[in-house]
Amino acid sequence: MKQEVYIRTDDEGKVVAGRQVLIKAIRAHKNTHLSVTIEPKKKKRTSPQNALWWVYMDVLAREFGYTKDEMHEICKYKFLLSEKVDEKTGLVLKYIRSTTELNKEEFSELIENLYAWAATDFNILLPEPI
Repeated sequence: MKQEVYIRTDDEGKVVAGRQVLIKAIRAHKNTHLSVTIEPKKKKRTSPQNALWWVYMDVLAREFGYTKDEMHEICKYKFLLSEKVDEKTGLVLKYIRSTTELNKEEFSELIENLYAWAATDFNILLPEPI
């Protein structure tokens, strides 16, 4: 089972937050070989990115006759449909990623793809980001 644990370090590399959570996670796997990956935490989407997304949802919803929430679900299906292989059964499971899970770079790519899709497929020019 994969578990993510977030810690924060100071300028000297000492753990200053999350130490107890990390220790608890390790202790939960007694008599087990563990693989540990350490990488910088990516920043989540920004409030301006999220605000722009909802402006786009409003524009497209009015254009197509949906609510903003319906348009949001349609766009998530179009751009955030993913697959994962169930390790136990080998089955390929499809799921839709949540926009709340996207980091800044992923959300920027989502907005760019949405902008291009609206312009190319429907000749809808969404407002330019400020």
